[in-house]
Amino acid sequence: MLSLSSKGSTSHEDDLVLENSSASVVASNCDLLKQILLCVPMKPLMLFKCVSTSWLSLFSDPLFVQSYTLRNHRLSNRGLFLHKMSMGGVDPKFEFVFADGRSFTGTMPFQTSFPKESTFVITEQSCNGLICCSSGSREDRDSRIFYIFNPTTSQYRILPSSPSREEGSIVRNVSLAFDLLKSPHYQVVCFLISMEKCIFQIDIYSSKTASWRRSGEGFSNKPFLLTKSGVFWNGSLHWVHVTEYPHVSLKDSFVYFDVDQELLMDMPVPEIPDGKVWDKEKIGYFGECKGHLHLIPNYDEYDGHFYIFEMEDIHYKQWSLKYKVNLEEVLIAYPKTFFDNERICEENELGLYQHLYGYKFSIFLVEEEEGGESLNILIHIPDKIISYDLKNMSFKETHDLPSSLYHTGPAQAILCGAHQHSESLACI
Repeated sequence: MLSLSSKGSTSHEDDLVLENSSASVVASNCDLLKQILLCVPMKPLMLFKCVSTSWLSLFSDPLFVQSYTLRNHRLSNRGLFLHKMSMGGVDPKFEFVFADGRSFTGTMPFQTSFPKESTFVITEQSCNGLICCSSGSREDRDSRIFYIFNPTTSQYRILPSSPSREEGSIVRNVSLAFDLLKSPHYQVVCFLISMEKCIFQIDIYSSKTASWRRSGEGFSNKPFLLTKSGVFWNGSLHWVHVTEYPHVSLKDSFVYFDVDQELLMDMPVPEIPDGKVWDKEKIGYFGECKGHLHLIPNYDEYDGHFYIFEMEDIHYKQWSLKYKVNLEEVLIAYPKTFFDNERICEENELGLYQHLYGYKFSIFLVEEEEGGESLNILIHIPDKIISYDLKNMSFKETHDLPSSLYHTGPAQAILCGAHQHSESLACI
């Protein structure tokens, strides 16, 4: 009995030695280790950072990160990055909602670096796995601090002041330009205005050099640049901003900035069918998803009708009309989507909201299915996110929103920052 037990124990120990020996071979062979880790899904891969300092440094290698993205980008988890604007700069929370309804919550890790007088934290833009955020004071928005943040790795970087800002120009918007499939480095495009000279200036930050550079000469037109961050697609940043100013033509409201060539150019203006005209300042949705650039010109205030356009090609020839949408049945199914007129007047007098529609809903995302056979849209109504299949004209609830991420008033969607987002190992 003792002999058999001893023999069995020796065999088990031999197996352990063999296993440990194999593990040691893999761990000591950096090239072999990289090839194995390239096949590991994102979630367990993030846990492997704790194995050793050498593994941790591997995940910080831009070349490994880019190789992993090239191999796994079609499997990347996509969804929405939801962020409630944090007043007081305390504990800014976010939630990442996956397309299938799964979610996880988190806290932005840079709250301790806010200036003491900081009173808000907002999400400016999301671009291929990275988030651009800002913090500052309501009394002095010109003193904002800008951050680049990766929610997947919890890494962030505080951006230094740009050259034009150091000379007294005021930041009007900051936009990320990043495509990990093409480069492990990102750029930040900052539009500023000199109040003294009344001209705009463009400064560009490169993560490769960790420095700013000034782009071209100043210019005085394009007042649309007083608006929010651009949409990154086709190597360029895009803006659509239809204003009520009589001196700004519709043509001047559709522009894009080619980041590589550092050129600001015009986009075509889609023609709205059925004899309808552009409704000033009511862009329902403008965004990119899976290589497609989509635009919803404006909501119908009373019946939920709207159109979805898509840029036809990368040469900006024209917009094509993809769908005519009627959300009336969806909205009727959720009575909370209707405004309380008395509440609207009360909150509007307080100056809390700029634009109010007939229904309490907003479009968070327009997503084209693989093969381009159908489009899904993610709709935000009070307390919920709904997925609507435009081909089958069917809808389903995908997520219940926690109260910490939205305002209880009728214009809650305006206060809740929602950005398309995908998990990424991108280095900051």
